[in-house]
Amino acid sequence: MLDDLLRPAFLAPATLLAGYLIYTAWQVLIWPSNLPDLPIVGSKSSDWLPLLQARWRNSTNYAAVAHEINTLYKNRPCLVPLGGSETIVLLPASETQHIAEQPDAVLNMPQPMVQGLQFKYTVRDQVVVEEPLHQKIVSSNLTHQISNLLQDMLEETEWGFEKHWGTDTAGDSSREVPVFDTLRRIIGSVTNRAFVGLPTGRDPALVEAGMSYAAALPQEAGKLRMYPSFIKPLVAPFYTKRTRAHTKAFYDVLMPEIRQRLHEYDQYQEKNGQQQEGVKNTTGHHNDFLQWSIPQAKAHRDPRMAEPSTLAGRVLMLNFGAIHTTSFTITHAVFDLFSSSQETVDELRDEIARVLAQNEGQWNKKALLQMEKLDSLVRETLRLNMASTFGVPRLVIGEDGFTTRSGVRIPRGNIIAVPGKNIGRDEALYPDADTFHPFRFADKRRRSRGEDGQEVKYVKRARQAAATTDAGFLPFGHGKHACPGRFFAVAQLKLILGYLVMNYDVEMLKERPADIYVGVAKLPPLGGKIRVRRREWTA
Repeated sequence: MLDDLLRPAFLAPATLLAGYLIYTAWQVLIWPSNLPDLPIVGSKSSDWLPLLQARWRNSTNYAAVAHEINTLYKNRPCLVPLGGSETIVLLPASETQHIAEQPDAVLNMPQPMVQGLQFKYTVRDQVVVEEPLHQKIVSSNLTHQISNLLQDMLEETEWGFEKHWGTDTAGDSSREVPVFDTLRRIIGSVTNRAFVGLPTGRDPALVEAGMSYAAALPQEAGKLRMYPSFIKPLVAPFYTKRTRAHTKAFYDVLMPEIRQRLHEYDQYQEKNGQQQEGVKNTTGHHNDFLQWSIPQAKAHRDPRMAEPSTLAGRVLMLNFGAIHTTSFTITHAVFDLFSSSQETVDELRDEIARVLAQNEGQWNKKALLQMEKLDSLVRETLRLNMASTFGVPRLVIGEDGFTTRSGVRIPRGNIIAVPGKNIGRDEALYPDADTFHPFRFADKRRRSRGEDGQEVKYVKRARQAAATTDAGFLPFGHGKHACPGRFFAVAQLKLILGYLVMNYDVEMLKERPADIYVGVAKLPPLGGKIRVRRREWTA
């Protein structure tokens, strides 16, 4: 018996569990708290250790947490302790704009994400996290180049749908397809066409590795968050096996392309006698994220930036950010649309057909901007299906902490947020807020037109666009730290959804499949299926 207990297979996890329990007891009973004196969601008046007991309750019944936040604390600050994460200082929706306007010296935006996703252990090349240069390219080049990338993205969209949804137009040729699994593969190839071009971007091994990494990272991070910081280095090698394997697989496919691009760049510089300034296409035949990254990396004072592994790490990081969230959103949109009504689908088709006719049949940037009902559908889906409960999360780093508009002082070191999901379903902002109204924002745009349909209120109308953020619409965050890739994401969503609607008949659903809740995250019905058939008329 004693020999069995001393075996590593038993002793190691038992030791880690004991360490975790001791650490938790130390934090709760001895370690001084830095939390503000606010009511605790999930606690009871009879609790001896309200923070610890509430954390346990909240982790096992998050539906009760969401209800309590939306009723008792809708307009009051509170503490939300959750298993495997910091205690969130949740502020009311009225603080959203105030938070977004704070300087970086007071509130830090990246750290809640870095801590929550455990990037220290789930990202192989830490320089990618320490120096996120790729964000500058996303907000500048990627956004500005959308119009030039659309034809490549359309080609990839066509290829993806034909491969995964079929091309047979016969009346009895409908087929059942898994929505999330097929659409994430289409999004993976479309995204990587813009990131690394052909043929690498279409390589199934690259797309599979990128998708698998994006799926594994949050799961492994959730397990790591359950451990105190001094134990994480010991357990991380066991918990991050999948992210490390997927990273290696992704790098194995991409690295030869990167080395070739670096070689071409060096030859170009040698031939022209000087280094190009800025982020430009320096070889004449590549126009993608990878190519824009090379001159930026070469111009940096740190030589690590131009190492192939660093460049590969940036592309992988973008795969995580782009493919995962966009796949969830488009899955929600498909189930929202095809569980509404055939009249809605027909109305959407009429708009797309009219706009394409006005643009000589071209899916270009101008055409996408004119598809206001399609844009409205995307924004409505984003509003209803915000993945995270919390909006605009920030780490308080100011020496004097952070003071809310109502005068509550939050000490340094705390994570603050607002109830983003509840804001998106606030009846004061969105009448009939719990119901999917696909053209809600298109109708608002129409009401913003002047007499005779003149667009005299362009700014007001633009506020209803899917990529526009405000204090009442937080899927992309808000303020100067709003998601820099949101314009690319929305263009991609509209292109793929528009192509789907115009090229496939989908059997309407009697009811929408139920979403999946994993802790504070809301996911679409990942196993949901629909029946589709290729249309004879295509666009």
